[in-house]
Amino acid sequence: MILISSLAIIFVNLSAQIDFGIKGGLNISNVKASEVLTDDYRINPAASGNLGYHVGGFLRASLVGIFIQPELYFSSISSE
Repeated sequence: MILISSLAIIFVNLSAQIDFGIKGGLNISNVKASEVLTDDYRINPAASGNLGYHVGGFLRASLVGIFIQPELYFSSISSE
């Protein structure tokens, strides 16, 4: 009974020190090198709106006054 009570108190305190959440956003790239001129070494970029996204999650734990935050992300990239 004492062991179960002790474990319950430890897990309640531990759950107060762990936080989690989700993150997300958009990626956009708009520069494409379409032609390189060798006479004067210029690159003529052409605009193109390539859209991508990223989503993920994190878990933050407090250990002895220090936060440890592992994160996992998925990123979609679009290009031509």
